[in-house]
This record gives sequence, C-alpha cells and structure tokens, in this order.
Amino acid sequence: MPTLKFMGQLFEHLGFAVLGEWATTGEYHGQFKEFSLKGRLGNIGGRPSEDDLRRVAQQVRGALQA
Repeated sequence: MPTLKFMGQLFEHLGFAVLGEWATTGEYHGQFKEFSLKGRLGNIGGRPSEDDLRRVAQQVRGALQA
C-alpha cells in the first residue's frame, strides 16, 4: 500500500488526477520466485490471474463513470 500512495503522489505532482487505487496479488519473479509458493496467501504463482485483471478493469470502469 505505501507504494500505491507514493505513486499516487507522484502522478498528482505531475498533473494527473488519481481517481482510485487498486492493488492485486502478483507472483514473484527471479531470485524471489520461491516466495510465490508459500506464505499467508498460499501459492500465488500465475497471479494476477485473468479474474484479478477483470476485477480491476471493472473497478476502473466504475470510477470513470462516476
């Protein structure tokens, strides 16, 4: 979440209007790939999934229509 806040502040500073924030689970790559297999969320390999991306797209459309 701190990264989203930082990015939002940067975009606002650059003149973009930030309408919302959406975080989704994503797998780790490279030397940290093994962390995708265990942890409090379980196996997050292959995330974000098509369903994750579809959910974010719906949230973005909702924010744009508001």
